[in-house]
Amino acid sequence: FEDGDPTDVNTRIEYTSPLTVVNTTIINVYTVYNNEVLTIPSADVKTLTYLVDDNAPWVCFKDDASEGGYMPIKAGQAFRPDSKATRYEVISALDNLFNSLAENAESTFTDVDDAHSTVVSKFVGAKLLNGYDDKTFRGNANIKRSELCKVLAIALGLDTSSYDLVSFPDVPVTHWAYSYISVLTEEGYLAGDTDGNFRPEDNISRAELAVVLNRIASIESSTGVDIIDVDEAHWAYGYICSAVAKNK
Repeated sequence: FEDGDPTDVNTRIEYTSPLTVVNTTIINVYTVYNNEVLTIPSADVKTLTYLVDDNAPWVCFKDDASEGGYMPIKAGQAFRPDSKATRYEVISALDNLFNSLAENAESTFTDVDDAHSTVVSKFVGAKLLNGYDDKTFRGNANIKRSELCKVLAIALGLDTSSYDLVSFPDVPVTHWAYSYISVLTEEGYLAGDTDGNFRPEDNISRAELAVVLNRIASIESSTGVDIIDVDEAHWAYGYICSAVAKNK
């Protein structure tokens, strides 16, 4: 790194795997093949500068994200379309869609179980979700529509500064999530209800989650998936089919 000296065999650091750069970094580098220990002339040291935009997203879509299948269920298991999505369910779905460019955060939450510790560390490290002041994550708590807008706007790197066209009577310009809701609705990822309201404080349902995630990942709706509590007449049937199983 900037204060490192690869010409000094006693202080240089050898990397044998890819190095993830998440902050603006200057690296002094020299390549050594086959573990050769060489005297490295200063003239052969290259200085590489990586400029990282602090406002850029820390995640990117996986190569197969557009195929769907990010909310899988076992055979005979209900999808529960009208149940409210939990924070655990949201990050588990995002985990199937996004790779993280950041180091996993060191988990200090008192209520995160072993089954979710890795995925929580991943998305806290990627700055998409935080815990609470009492050192809890509350993974089984539901997530509001406004909260999901913030998570997705950050994940997608959307410019919230240029969006101020939201016209929902229940989302005043003073609402903390006004810009996030604006950009998500202007991009067509989320919409208001038939009364013209956005319902920012409502918890998002699992069916609604499937709809918005299909849209952001450009996943085509599908059919033919056997889901015991979602039939073809359900308003989100095509979205849920694609959320449950990958499109072939």
